Amino acid sequence: MNKEEEFLKALEEWKDKTLSPYCLDECTKFCCNLESIPLIEEELIRVLGKEPEDFSSHQHPDNPEIFIFKGICPQYEKETRQCQIRDERPKACRNYPFVVQFFGDLGLVGVTEGCQYFNSFERLKQLEEQFAQYSVTVSRIFEKPLRNR
Repeated sequence: MNKEEEFLKALEEWKDKTLSPYCLDECTKFCCNLESIPLIEEELIRVLGKEPEDFSSHQHPDNPEIFIFKGICPQYEKETRQCQIRDERPKACRNYPFVVQFFGDLGLVGVTEGCQYFNSFERLKQLEEQFAQYSVTVSRIFEKPLRNR
């Protein structure tokens, strides 16, 4: 297992232990109400019950293997605020709020702006300290250009 794979595994374990309880009990589910969810072919079939041929107009312009679902996920139960397929949810949902990129031995962990758990700078720094051994930098990713705010 290379350093990137090791880091991603450790991040997922940390997320399951630390972030998931918050997501399930306290969050307002910003991520579940996203209006644009990237899905690969297998997820398109499993989550939406759609075949790629039926969804070809929603292919990602830079990667035709990714389909963009627009709208609130049909697997999100508004009354209970829970995902109906939590254990089988798509990779984009599983990884949220993180975007991870490695450049050689250095890694950048982006945390999307909408995640309420990371509203404080202290939590971002704690995450960075938690994974210091992997030489990662943690920062916020702003979903809209700053000038439009």
